[in-house]
Amino acid sequence: MWYLSESFVDLALFDPQVTALIKKNIARAILENEAPEDTPKRAFVPAASSISTKQLSDFASEESKPLFKGLKIKTSFLSKEIETWTGDRDFKAGVVVVRGLQVTNYMAERGITLIQAFITKITKREDQHQHLLQVVEEHRWLQPGTSKQGLPSKSRQQ
Repeated sequence: MWYLSESFVDLALFDPQVTALIKKNIARAILENEAPEDTPKRAFVPAASSISTKQLSDFASEESKPLFKGLKIKTSFLSKEIETWTGDRDFKAGVVVVRGLQVTNYMAERGITLIQAFITKITKREDQHQHLLQVVEEHRWLQPGTSKQGLPSKSRQQ
């Protein structure tokens, strides 16, 4: 479950694999729990050891609400009985929005951006871009380790 943060835990409300009781607890927490005063400015991923003892509702607070606003999902269904959600117009609209979300691999996007920034500084020619990428790939194949110990030592180079 990739939504283990205050910012994204409300997505669990639209997950059919999450039980009604858990959804009810999340909704209650969003409506009743105040956001902590020391809210981090960046996304925070808790340690795996601390996650195993928590419930999804432990991640929810009023700090979870901005995602609803950003996705233009009305929250009126949160204060209703969970059994009525499937018939609620706002909840149905939320399901459509959430199902339409595409998850982006941040690290892959970052890698692509780095490659684009790096490669255009070296050459502007497309054929040279391709050649450079092939050279980098070959070097990574020959030298798979990225640790300092994996690099050839100066004594071996002489």
